[in-house]
Amino acid sequence: MSMKLVILLFFICIHIGMRSQAPVVVGESFYYTKLSQQLLVAEDKSKDLQLSSALKLIYSPVVQSQPNFGFSNSSYWFKGTLVNPDYQWKTLALQVNNPNIDIVGLYVFSKQTGQHKKLTGDLAPFKNRGNTNRYYHFNIQLLPKDTVQLVLNVQNSGEQFHVPIVLGTPAYFEEANSNEQLLYGVYFGFILFVLLLNGFFYYILKNTTSLLYIGYLFCLLFLQLSLTGFGFKYFWPDSVFLANHGNPIFASSSMFFLLLFSQQFLNIKQYLPKFNKVIIFIKYYLLAVMILSWINVHWIYLFSVISINVLSVILIALIVPVSFYIRNQKFKPARFFITAFMFLIISVLMFVLKNAGFIPSNIFTNFGLQIGSALEVLLLTLAVIDRFNEFKTDALTKSEELSFMRSKLNTELELKVEERTEQFNKQTQEIRSSIRYARRIQDSLLPSEEDLKDLFDENYFVYYKPKDIVSGDFYWASPVTTSTDTPHRLSLAAVVDCTGHGVPGAFLSIVANNFLKQSLKEKDVNNTAEALDFLNQKITSTLNRNMRSSVRVNDGMDLSLVAIDYEKHKLYYSGANNPVYIVRRLDQEPELTILKPTKQGIGYAVENIQPYDVQTFNILAGDTIYLFTDGFADQFGGSNDKKLNYKRFKEILVQASEMPIALQKNFLENNFENWRGTTEQTDDVCVMGIKI
Repeated sequence: MSMKLVILLFFICIHIGMRSQAPVVVGESFYYTKLSQQLLVAEDKSKDLQLSSALKLIYSPVVQSQPNFGFSNSSYWFKGTLVNPDYQWKTLALQVNNPNIDIVGLYVFSKQTGQHKKLTGDLAPFKNRGNTNRYYHFNIQLLPKDTVQLVLNVQNSGEQFHVPIVLGTPAYFEEANSNEQLLYGVYFGFILFVLLLNGFFYYILKNTTSLLYIGYLFCLLFLQLSLTGFGFKYFWPDSVFLANHGNPIFASSSMFFLLLFSQQFLNIKQYLPKFNKVIIFIKYYLLAVMILSWINVHWIYLFSVISINVLSVILIALIVPVSFYIRNQKFKPARFFITAFMFLIISVLMFVLKNAGFIPSNIFTNFGLQIGSALEVLLLTLAVIDRFNEFKTDALTKSEELSFMRSKLNTELELKVEERTEQFNKQTQEIRSSIRYARRIQDSLLPSEEDLKDLFDENYFVYYKPKDIVSGDFYWASPVTTSTDTPHRLSLAAVVDCTGHGVPGAFLSIVANNFLKQSLKEKDVNNTAEALDFLNQKITSTLNRNMRSSVRVNDGMDLSLVAIDYEKHKLYYSGANNPVYIVRRLDQEPELTILKPTKQGIGYAVENIQPYDVQTFNILAGDTIYLFTDGFADQFGGSNDKKLNYKRFKEILVQASEMPIALQKNFLENNFENWRGTTEQTDDVCVMGIKI
């Protein structure tokens, strides 16, 4: 049997099943219609029927303008007929205006185009819908003079099962969705504004009442996002679990915080101690429902949904008479509280009764929860403000009582403050004087200009900028004569970065400086690597000399050490975590070479100490050697307050190498200060450049 014949027979069966139903005529002037009452509906309690079996059910007309099946766990089938009487194509859309339905399937049968099936629902990620509408939206094409049979299947798991079905043109849905977006935008904007306002109150008052109210507003906001479908669309589009469990999770959470807020705001423990025990019981019951809402078991889910709806009615019904009683006890802020809960009672009662199917779905029942909650939030905020005013009045009264004592103590305190301030300033001045003297001592240990000129002539610069008065970075230079058969002179240079900066770093720099000088006199030190081995052994033993064996000082330094042999045009280098950059310019094309260090610092508490390596590099006239610490590259600044980083540092050095060596220091300093701007200096900075 051909496929066309199967579709034709299937179409005839459906048409016979719908013969008692008046078709929906979509003529030239058609804009939209609430389709629900123009359809037939049948209940499938098994939820297992396929289309062919479902069509054999007993269908009856839909009575409500927006079908509402309460907390039903059944599957429902709708069917109807559309007729296009014109000779033009018709583009229409069918939309189910409830974003919280598990399965929504639409079957479209046409004599001219055959059968089409579209399936969606919140049991799949939002992206699977094929459109960005938070409702369930299906496009339908009607050919000229076409008759189309519609079969709609909806299934849910026992929550909010109302099925408002609308048929309309794209222009209608564009206008309707735009209006809804505007209204919801105003609503969510208002809730967010009140949330921020109460956050400000909490920042000022630091009381738990405001914090509990913020918790309620936060959960209410996400409850409304979940109920309206905006949460699944924008916040958790890939979470099928939250799409199905978000309503009971956020509803129980908002009720929990609202209960705690009411208990504390109304001072129920003080005014009604016996009723406070009931509040405590409901609190723990709500906490249990909150936990059960996260369990993905069907009967537990149904229990939590029904419990929340029942508890919301009971809780609000209990709070109102309690508020009246406390208001009569001269607690003025309760008047706003009563009015707020009256609005909330009406809106929640309408919402619950609509969910249970006792009242029809319409604009008032559909949007009543948003309207009522907005008014309730506004009035509760006024109640918080009123209580704040009462708190302020009490505080002012107490302030007046204490003003005399305060004025009496002020004079004594001012005298003590002046005395302590004078002592502090004196001590600070003494400390600063001591640190400045330490700076002079530290500077005296650095190579003088005469020493550097003797080693490198005029072909060098040092950019040295401590973060504080004294520095953990320092530079060192010294001549040394080889002990070979044909002795000749080498020029040594080092740049050292000690742990930390300021006074601690300065102490360590003095120790390191002394051991570098001592290494020149050691017979066993004959190259740069042996110098670092000697320095490592001395620093480690010095820092841990008086410590127990189980306790080690994890301080030390990183450094670069070079020995320049001008006669043989050789550079000998050893490094402890610090590299050396060499820029060579051949035919004005810069070439940057990196001599990499041994990945091991000096003096740190390292279990397996490795010997340092020595590298040899053939230098040419015009080469520029750069030794540096990490302070330049690690400086924060720029337009986005980020690190300058080593990539930019290399670019700056390459640009500097084009200049005479005497101008390079100012060039580096200008680049550093322009990058730093108004940002505080991050670390000590030390850069040494030597031109061959």
